[in-house]
Amino acid sequence: HLTRVRMAAALGSAAEQVLSIVDDERQSAAPALARSAIAQRTNTDMVTGRLALPPGQPEVHIDAGAAPIIDDDGRVLGAVIVFRDVTRRRLADRELAVYRAHLEELVRVRTAELQSQTARAEEAARAKTDFLSSMSHELRTPLTAILGMSHLLETTGGLSARQVDYLHHLRTAGAHLKRLIDDLLDLSTIESGVLQIVEAPVPLRPVVSGSIELVRAQAGERQVSIHDEIDVDPIVIADATRLT
Repeated sequence: HLTRVRMAAALGSAAEQVLSIVDDERQSAAPALARSAIAQRTNTDMVTGRLALPPGQPEVHIDAGAAPIIDDDGRVLGAVIVFRDVTRRRLADRELAVYRAHLEELVRVRTAELQSQTARAEEAARAKTDFLSSMSHELRTPLTAILGMSHLLETTGGLSARQVDYLHHLRTAGAHLKRLIDDLLDLSTIESGVLQIVEAPVPLRPVVSGSIELVRAQAGERQVSIHDEIDVDPIVIADATRLT
């Protein structure tokens, strides 16, 4: 059935004419199994291949081997060839190999895309960090001058109580703005994983009072009165530079 050779035609024919095998590894005709077994007087290695059938016939894949037939006197009488049809398994292996190759290609493409996206994200993060650092420096330089000049005005003397109060608000707002600028720099340290939080007891009353003073002028322009109702001076454990 497998060889597509009828019994009548097989009788008297050489074994390799009835069972011609193409070795999968060599992609050429396999050696005559029966003759090899007879000549070597031992079992042959299993050959994995396909039957060499006429054109147009479906492929038939087999595992085949041969063993010599030796009588009690040690004479070789012939050989027996044993083979089994593994066509379904071989076709399934072929489909699996195609699927595996396709999957490996998908993984390769997806990995390349992820690497590209990661590189772009890292580049964007570096650009953002550089921008924050540069912007913080550009803001800090004039702010330092403003704070310094306001301090000089306070120590000059000859100012009215209202002018001193104005300067005090100016320096308070400037100090708050400086902390905001420092927070911008903290973003880059957070990304690099080196931001340090220094916890210590912090009185809340000065924090609340300072926050109110920052917006008191704007609130006054809108006729809004702001005041706190802190009866005691609570203490919290926090980083004072990042609490306000």
